[in-house]
Amino acid sequence: MYVSRHLAVASAVIVPGTEEQSTQPLESAKRRNSSFSEESSKRPRLTSEISRNQTETSYSTTEPARVSDRRKSGQLEERKRGQRLFGALLGTLSQSSSSTANKRRTDIEKKQQAKLKLQAEEHEEQKKQRLKSLMAVRRKEQKKYDKQSMHIRHSNMLAQAYFLQTNAEPRLCYKPWELLPAEDARIKSQVEEAEGIIQREAAQYEPETAEDSTESQAAAGSTIIEPRVNSEQQTDAAKETVGPGTNGHEELNGDANGETTDKNANVPPPEPQQVSADQQESLKDQDDDGGEMVEADEDMDKHKMAMDFIKEFLDPRVESRRTHLNGIQYNYLFGQPKGNPRATVFLFHGWPDLSIGWRNQIPMLLDMGFVIVAPDMMGYGQTEAPHVPPESIAFYSFKRIADDIKELARQLGVSRVILGGHDWGGAIVYRIALWLPELVTHIFTVCTAYTAPSKSYASLEEIVRSGRVPNFGYQLQLASGQLEDAIQSKGQIRQLLNALYGGVTSNGLPGFDVKTGVQLDRLPQLKHTKLMNERLLDFYADQYANNGIHGTLNWYRNREQNFKDELSLTNTTIRVPVLFIAATKDEALPPSMSRAMDKHIPHLTRKTVDTHHWALWEKPQEVNQIIREWLEETTLQQKSHL
Repeated sequence: MYVSRHLAVASAVIVPGTEEQSTQPLESAKRRNSSFSEESSKRPRLTSEISRNQTETSYSTTEPARVSDRRKSGQLEERKRGQRLFGALLGTLSQSSSSTANKRRTDIEKKQQAKLKLQAEEHEEQKKQRLKSLMAVRRKEQKKYDKQSMHIRHSNMLAQAYFLQTNAEPRLCYKPWELLPAEDARIKSQVEEAEGIIQREAAQYEPETAEDSTESQAAAGSTIIEPRVNSEQQTDAAKETVGPGTNGHEELNGDANGETTDKNANVPPPEPQQVSADQQESLKDQDDDGGEMVEADEDMDKHKMAMDFIKEFLDPRVESRRTHLNGIQYNYLFGQPKGNPRATVFLFHGWPDLSIGWRNQIPMLLDMGFVIVAPDMMGYGQTEAPHVPPESIAFYSFKRIADDIKELARQLGVSRVILGGHDWGGAIVYRIALWLPELVTHIFTVCTAYTAPSKSYASLEEIVRSGRVPNFGYQLQLASGQLEDAIQSKGQIRQLLNALYGGVTSNGLPGFDVKTGVQLDRLPQLKHTKLMNERLLDFYADQYANNGIHGTLNWYRNREQNFKDELSLTNTTIRVPVLFIAATKDEALPPSMSRAMDKHIPHLTRKTVDTHHWALWEKPQEVNQIIREWLEETTLQQKSHL
């Protein structure tokens, strides 16, 4: 269809005649044939003639060209040969000079190698001297540590020698106020034996120290790089110049009558250093920039001092630790028994006390195989003390303390615990059992009865003035703020503690009454309490002076907060085994307050001790015997899990 259409168009455009169609192809074919025949007959002859002429011409022209090419190539070869000969000649002529250069090069290399070897030897010598210097510094630091450890050990040894060791199980160390002649002689022999050991060890230590000092001086003379001494090392060195006491404090040793003597009384005080205005400005800038670091160092020094003191009065298996619980830093005592522990016991103190208040019970519990955890409660000792206001009183609530103890148990990897408490510590353990029943397996308390949460609120003033608990009258004074306004300095805190621990005037008038509180006008007139010696009372005063007494008194202002929290408690019955030890002469927490305990504690064991409020210190053997027998009986039946 495509071809026919074009044919039709072609026929429509070109229409030649009939004769033209018949003659035109013949004429064109003849023309082509004639042209082909003429060209084929003439062009070959022309081509052959041209090629013959070209051949003749090429023969005539190539012969001279070949001759010229051969001449050029010969000249080129001759030139190359000349260059080679000239190069060989130059090489022969330069052999003498190259040997001299090689010799010179060899000499330079030898000198360079000798120089490098000398530098390597000098570097090795410097390394040896530097290492020797560092080793001398390390030996000096080790000797300093050994010296401090020796002083601590000697202090512990001498302090324990001044106490009378009993034959009871567990063995206790105490110092009664009136000694029999045989007991006095026994303590005297203990002190003499301890002093003899201390003198022998000190005599052995001094020659070693002198020898090490000579070595360190020799090393310092050949030292290339001088070791850098920071401010902390300078402080330690300054502490060593003060005297043999731990941490630069004067070492106090009690005599047979409980008095203390200062071994450094004759040491003159250091002269004050003159500081220029520029230095004062520089120090001010340093304080502004590093105030937090200075406070942290002071805090660490206080903690170390507390640890050293605790080692004197507690079992060597006990150590002081720190941790953060829900954003608050806590200090607590931790004791690990030998072998596999049976369970973990958390011990809680009251007011005005510290974790060391359990010092007579901790060795017994460790001997029984229990892990011991005794925290300083919120506001006490080395634990933080949030100020109210601006902080909330909820920091001192039972629920908050229960949450903190839960976190501490989690950090220690403990799932079930035994709780022990005295005074406020007893109230705390009851509330922990209500808030965290899955954590608690057993409870024992001293002096503190259980009071179930109430659905109606009554303020402390209403309870005291109603006459139901007139023995809580002192709490009105503690909660009012009057006491913390009057007691500010460490000396005043010491007088306050002396009154609360039973100090009386020469006329026999007490410094504290449960109905009216602390008798502030009598504090300076009080004689020393019989419950603890001077050194232990000083330690308590130091710990309370860390944060003041405000935080400790906030526990007497948390009644309304505890009531609001406990409205959500659905169970007020404590179903775990509970041991309650009442002190028959306790005026602050009389045994009559425990009458309703049986209604809320089905597994209650009651025991009494004929003593006052500080039963843990006044009758430690009786209290320990009761706790031991009860724990042996109950934990064998229902073993708590770590």
